[in-house]
Amino acid sequence: LGSWGVVGSIATIEHTPTAREFWTVDVDAWRPLLLRGAAADMPAAREWDRDTLVSRYGNSTVRTERAKEDRVAGSQRGGMPLTELLRRGAAGEDVYAISNVAHPMTEDLTLPPFLLCGSDRSTPERLPPPPGGPR
Repeated sequence: LGSWGVVGSIATIEHTPTAREFWTVDVDAWRPLLLRGAAADMPAAREWDRDTLVSRYGNSTVRTERAKEDRVAGSQRGGMPLTELLRRGAAGEDVYAISNVAHPMTEDLTLPPFLLCGSDRSTPERLPPPPGGPR
């Protein structure tokens, strides 16, 4: 969050909030929040280890970036098979996966209920911008 200029501490909660709690306490206040354990119920959290990733998704291409970014010169971006990324990471190479998850892997990822549409709050697109914040 450093590039966003977040000042001060970031609130942390150890439980999965209800939709109402999330939207009214955190989103309405434009408050950054760290949710510990919110992904624990995803199949990915329960099932993924190196061997499972290689056997199920090893040939899937993942977008990658060098870990030591140079925001002025730009980062070296590209893609590689997940097996190659895991091999390079294990060897201590300066590379990690970014932004998009390879499509076949998405079946093991689920959203916590408080992030699903139609819950206790309007969609984020309808929220007003924070005072003095991004527009």
